[in-house]
Amino acid sequence: MRTKDGTVMMELHPYLMGYLFELDRLHHHKGGEVTITSGSEPGGHAYTSLHHAIPGCAADIRNWELVHWSSTQQFLDAKIVADDYCRDHPMLQPGDIDVVHEGVGTPNAHIHAELQPKRR
Repeated sequence: MRTKDGTVMMELHPYLMGYLFELDRLHHHKGGEVTITSGSEPGGHAYTSLHHAIPGCAADIRNWELVHWSSTQQFLDAKIVADDYCRDHPMLQPGDIDVVHEGVGTPNAHIHAELQPKRR
């Protein structure tokens, strides 16, 4: 797993980081690597965004190596990994990590993942 550049801040919640490592393991298996394009850095997101939580509870990610792997397939895989990770984690339940496909059909398409545990 890597960051897009030196501007991406990685002060992310440990549960979200655990999920990203699991997703990166899948990407490595398929021949790519998760790139975090936005983490907890200030600016660029709405004031209420979970990117600004302390620690950061949202990250935007891409995978540029797997050009044969559609962004839709990457999104579906990211959702499956999120549910599996939450199911296997003792403090989480499926759905506690939301995965959203943002910018579909544009050059800026990416996956937005956020830790947002549901109230029980």
